[in-house]
Amino acid sequence: MPSRTEPKIAPEHKIPGPPTALEILLYLEHQPHAQDTLDGVLDWWLLRNHMVKVSEVKAALRKLVEDDWLLVRRTVNGRLLYRLNRAKAPSLPGLRSRRTSSRSHH
Repeated sequence: MPSRTEPKIAPEHKIPGPPTALEILLYLEHQPHAQDTLDGVLDWWLLRNHMVKVSEVKAALRKLVEDDWLLVRRTVNGRLLYRLNRAKAPSLPGLRSRRTSSRSHH
């Protein structure tokens, strides 16, 4: 009988550690075509439903860009626009179960 294990995710698709980064990816799992600025990420992707520091969100976005989860481009008015790197989208469906199982172990 096969054992139940965490979804296998290729090393280049490893899930970032900061909780804010994971929340951003969970949002993108359901809204893969979303793209927005820092303010939009705070207002829409994270819904400002809990106290989150802007510096934490900036750090999470920077980490997601560094890890190639997000693509970023500068708009004509100089603002940064973030969106999902579609090449990594196939790794997203396992995030929710991974988050649930990691919370139950803490």
